[in-house]
Amino acid sequence: MAAYLFQADPDRFDLDRYLLRSLSNDTPVYWLANQHRESMASGDRVFILRSAGNRSAAVGGVIAVGRIGAAPEKLNDRIWDPWGPSGGNDWRVLLDLQELRLTTDSGMVHVPQIVKDPGLAALARTLSANVRLSHEQSEALMSLWMKAAVQESQGFRL
Repeated sequence: MAAYLFQADPDRFDLDRYLLRSLSNDTPVYWLANQHRESMASGDRVFILRSAGNRSAAVGGVIAVGRIGAAPEKLNDRIWDPWGPSGGNDWRVLLDLQELRLTTDSGMVHVPQIVKDPGLAALARTLSANVRLSHEQSEALMSLWMKAAVQESQGFRL
């Protein structure tokens, strides 16, 4: 299975609010999938990275792990779209998030931890909205995620 790193800029999009709202209302989480959509499939691993905010106080790092729930599709206005009206031109992918860690205390994986890992350092320099990870990168990121869980209290189990 493939793995992806999806990134959001907290200065442009309130990712924390979107994820918490979706989870508390039991509504689906959708993500823009304009890059790599041809290779995305149900069951692929997903990491969500919140970049550090310049205007917001957000701390950058991986804050969620899950799986792709369904292949990307154009959903038009059938869903609530946190990025604004798409006019049916943007692709969305359904996510099945398994764990959410929004803070340091809950065990998020900070960007400096990612940069220190030799297999992931190059990744930090090439981030775009959607990045397809190699198997080695996916395993290294999952290892950091699991280590952070042991070091800190658990986040939200979904």
